[in-house]
Amino acid sequence: MNNVKIYKNISLEIIKLFEDDKLEELEKLLNKRDKILKEEINNREFKKMLIDDGILDIDLTIKKLISENIIEVKQEIREHNLSKKASGSYMYTTKQKINIFNVKV
Repeated sequence: MNNVKIYKNISLEIIKLFEDDKLEELEKLLNKRDKILKEEINNREFKKMLIDDGILDIDLTIKKLISENIIEVKQEIREHNLSKKASGSYMYTTKQKINIFNVKV
C-alpha cells in the first residue's frame, strides 16, 4: 500500500474518531500522518497524488473538526472557571456569616 492510500485511510480514521467522540486516540493517528509527511516532504509526485485523490478536502474537514473541538474545550474551561469563582465567592460569603461571633463589640 503506498503512502498516499495510507495517509488517506488515516485521515478518514481521524474523522471517524471525531464523529465517535474518541478524541483520546487522535494523537497516535496524527503522529502516523506526520511521519508520512516527513518521509515524503520532497516528493512532488506524492503531493500531486494527494491533490488528485481529494485529500485536501479531507484535511480541511479535519482542520474544521479540530477548530470546533478547541472552541468547545475553551468554553468548558470558561464555564469551569466561572463555577470555581462562584463556589469560592459562596464559601467566602458563608465564612463571613459564620465569623459574626468573632467580631469585636
